[in-house]
Amino acid sequence: MKNHFVKLNILAFCLLQANLFLFAQGTPAIKSNKYLDESTRLMNLAKKEFAGGNYEYAVKLAEDAAAAAKLSDNYSKDVVKMSSAKLKLQEAAGLIGKADSEGTQKNHPNEFWKAKEYYNIAFNAGQSRKWDDVIRNSNMVINMLTSGTFAKKSLRDVIAHSPKKISPLPAQYTVRTWEISEDCFWNIAERSWVYGNGRRWPLLYNANKNKLIDPKNPNLIEPGTIINIPSISGEKREGMWDADKKYSTVKK
Repeated sequence: MKNHFVKLNILAFCLLQANLFLFAQGTPAIKSNKYLDESTRLMNLAKKEFAGGNYEYAVKLAEDAAAAAKLSDNYSKDVVKMSSAKLKLQEAAGLIGKADSEGTQKNHPNEFWKAKEYYNIAFNAGQSRKWDDVIRNSNMVINMLTSGTFAKKSLRDVIAHSPKKISPLPAQYTVRTWEISEDCFWNIAERSWVYGNGRRWPLLYNANKNKLIDPKNPNLIEPGTIINIPSISGEKREGMWDADKKYSTVKK
């Protein structure tokens, strides 16, 4: 009977370990969150107790570790969805601003204000962390302002082919995903409108470390984070970086 009970505990322990592995594989890794740290701590304790023959307690610790791993999985999914939503909202905001500067508000007031209404809904949804609503309503704005509703050519085409003036260097930049632009402090510092030199990345890190998930780790930059770009030689900087603007090059 005792041997049967031990076998059941071993089986339960193995199943819990398998569940932890599945949680870890289910979502792209979001490192250094408290749930993952707690799950790892509990699982290490469970293994230690299991090795010492304390099977019941090991299974209990493994169950707690699995619960923490599930919380970590949910947290990771929320962070990924939040990053996507912030990027969509940023794109929608940029198009609203460009539509306004192109005179859309006067030439197509009904369409413009409808797009603005969708943007406001998306923005308010973001305040409530309703990321699906942010993405859905931001896409409505993007589709309306790039579909050709306001002109024979879409607004995006008009903007793309308009002569570009040299703009003041940007004072801020919104971090994008690695898949889109391989953003890290080194790569950002290396861009011509930042410093043109990756070795100057500590300037960015020190100016923005309080915005990081882990201020002591410059390698963890969350997409959607707005970072400040300090001047290094008195150069004028203002506003947010815009992919549609042309900037001068910072002297190395």
